[in-house]
Amino acid sequence: MRKFVLSKNRYPTDQGISWAIFFVLVLILSGCAGKLPTTVVLTAAQEQDAFILLQKIRQGNCPDTLDADLSLSWRGYGQRRVINATLQATRNGAFRLSGLDPLGRPFFILVIDGRRFTLVDNLQGRGFTGAVDSSFLQKYIPAGLQLTTCFSFLTAQLPGEGIPLVWSARTEKNKNFWFVFDLGDGMTRQAEIDPERGLVRRQVLMDQKNRIVLDALYEGYQSRAAICAVPGRLTVEGEDLSGSLQITLNKLYRGTRLPDEIFTLRIPEHFTVTEVE
Repeated sequence: MRKFVLSKNRYPTDQGISWAIFFVLVLILSGCAGKLPTTVVLTAAQEQDAFILLQKIRQGNCPDTLDADLSLSWRGYGQRRVINATLQATRNGAFRLSGLDPLGRPFFILVIDGRRFTLVDNLQGRGFTGAVDSSFLQKYIPAGLQLTTCFSFLTAQLPGEGIPLVWSARTEKNKNFWFVFDLGDGMTRQAEIDPERGLVRRQVLMDQKNRIVLDALYEGYQSRAAICAVPGRLTVEGEDLSGSLQITLNKLYRGTRLPDEIFTLRIPEHFTVTEVE
């Protein structure tokens, strides 16, 4: 099993706590959103094909966990930032993200157990902890986006069977299926599916005002990838930030058991700790 450690060294870099918080949580933020595709109405036969494909995807052997080495590249405000990181995540909303310096040592770690978070800034010797619904954390998360939703966006998974499908069509450009799901409270989740391979190509989260909160484009699937495959590259955009985040999976660890302990982080005693609200 992989080892998860917190080094106590401080490393010479210009990455400070504010940038660490922003870059970590941009995983669940948004940038300049694209436009929804032009769609055409399905024939009766195509509707049946779309329904069968959706059932296959929802009943597929999709992963419950994600364990990967990745690169995060963010462009916005005339800047470009790139870091390497490790990410462990579960379907129930637990996350552990570690930003790595050029020698592979963590300079920040964010851990979320589904209820509380702990963020350690190894550069400044500081730690922050609090509830996931604290104003400190929520100011980085668009309204209507849940931590469990983040996992399915990262792994290119569709909403579960408890989320009703309200509309389906085909995209005019490439003839992929386009599904619209009702999340309630005026929120919708929309997805573009390759009908030949059953791969998710794009997912969009829209709010009550028809604003694109999150727009995820999936690329880099392996040549023989099938239903429930995890894409090698994910580009995240949206309407709340003038930026774009690209997540590249450099290595995917398959079948890794993620014990509950890795989603609990002890802040070193000599660090300054702030409990946020």
